[in-house]
Amino acid sequence: MNKLLLLAFALPQFLLAQDFQSQFYQALNEKDSIKQLEVLENWKASSPVPPAAEYYAAAFNYHVNLARTELLEISPEAASDEAMTILDSNGNVEGYIHSRISYDEAKVLEAINLLDEGLDHYPNRLDLRFGKIYVLGQTQNWGRFTSAILNTIDYSVEIDNQWLWEHNSDFSPTPQEDFLGSMQDYQLQLYNTEEDSLMANMRAIANKILEHYPDHTVSLSNLALTYMVEEKWDQAIASLDKARSLDEADMVIVANLAHSYRMKGDTNKAREYYLIMRESDDLEIVDFAEYMLEQLEAE
Repeated sequence: MNKLLLLAFALPQFLLAQDFQSQFYQALNEKDSIKQLEVLENWKASSPVPPAAEYYAAAFNYHVNLARTELLEISPEAASDEAMTILDSNGNVEGYIHSRISYDEAKVLEAINLLDEGLDHYPNRLDLRFGKIYVLGQTQNWGRFTSAILNTIDYSVEIDNQWLWEHNSDFSPTPQEDFLGSMQDYQLQLYNTEEDSLMANMRAIANKILEHYPDHTVSLSNLALTYMVEEKWDQAIASLDKARSLDEADMVIVANLAHSYRMKGDTNKAREYYLIMRESDDLEIVDFAEYMLEQLEAE
């Protein structure tokens, strides 16, 4: 069979997948779970084996939405900027209404198993991997969240960052840069939990990136940050020193070095780095450095 006939044979399957996909996401937008399931069943029955990666993405969304429940709670303090204020008849604040998202663990597991099945067939589809990492983060399953990220980093190196996205399109014209940027977002997600115990997870991700990209300054800074949270100043300084040798212009690195030396009790080294910051073209950095130099003098 020549290439033209092969293309003609494949094209209807591609169009069929697109049609089911549009039907599914229309039903998803309309919050019609019965229609969603009907589309998914027809899609799978009409597809070759395995179905297209788009089927697995859609089925994942279906199960995650089934697992997700939004609850309204009343509390004496605002849990977020989106909380609604409850006022009494005199206009005094009585409390706040905010929403809390709850997930059914069994349904989440079903969603993840579907994605894993899809990844067995389409391991280069980064959107499927990101979907799995996303729901693990939303359900605060930080162990599996971290393991999924570590596995994804290793696989990214294996395929030279040649990831695919929806409909097998290229992930990005700058895949390594954008991939590592996504890994940074995940590390910030761990940091923003403000749970010190998760510094080990953040450190594992930073070390995994450095295993493959030893000159990645962002990961060196992240690694130092985990040590700073744990007040392990010597380890933080060692990582920051290497980061600064690669990028002397990064004032965040310089500020963290100054802070680490100050907390270690080496005020001379701290002063040295604040003086470097004072030479910056950024007035905010200059003001901060001058303030910190005054604090050092007062100590």
